[in-house]
Amino acid sequence: MGIPSRLYFSRLLGIHASGAFVETHGPLGTLWVGLGLGCFYIALIWLNTLLGFFLTPLFIIPATWLQDRLSSGRRRTAPEA
Repeated sequence: MGIPSRLYFSRLLGIHASGAFVETHGPLGTLWVGLGLGCFYIALIWLNTLLGFFLTPLFIIPATWLQDRLSSGRRRTAPEA
């Protein structure tokens, strides 16, 4: 018993598919996917911007404390002129 003529076999995927070789969803599907990807990338940029604003002080403030402590130690050990 052979494969009916309306079924096509994909050697790469090992599956049978009926219909055309290329499945399309039309212009509405393309617009829908474009809208979804646009929203995704806007959210990604927004999130990365917020991470920069909120995480930067977590590293800058302790670094200034460390610099103040190191500079005050140098002032104490410096010879008086």
